[in-house]
Amino acid sequence: MVRRVGDRRPARTRLLAWVDEYVRFPRVVVAQSGRVVAEKRLPWPAAPGRVLRIPGELLDAARPGEGDVHISLRR
Repeated sequence: MVRRVGDRRPARTRLLAWVDEYVRFPRVVVAQSGRVVAEKRLPWPAAPGRVLRIPGELLDAARPGEGDVHISLRR
């Protein structure tokens, strides 16, 4: 998922994503210009066919003008 710096924060301060495989407690990683700027383990699972809610405050660490922001999930 790519989000441009300067984009407005999502409604209800969360992002919505869909996954291809089940992860019991996914770790969301936010990177900008090749470095990790935020990371959080979610207390709810990521499951195919269901929407995954990602807290929008993870994007607060991104800095305008320093490149695209990439959001990924890890086990």
